[in-house]
Amino acid sequence: MSTVEQRDEEPPLHLFTVDDPRLWEFRSRSSDEELALGEVTDEEWDAFHTVIAER
Repeated sequence: MSTVEQRDEEPPLHLFTVDDPRLWEFRSRSSDEELALGEVTDEEWDAFHTVIAER
């Protein structure tokens, strides 16, 4: 598993990647509704994608 370090001035955000495809067999089987975020504005999504692209 890999993790991404964050900068001190940013709010907490932890990203994990699975390096071994066999680990996907043990992932939780949550429904789309359980994983869905509440109301997120277009500006918040844009900010999220910008941070991800910078990594």
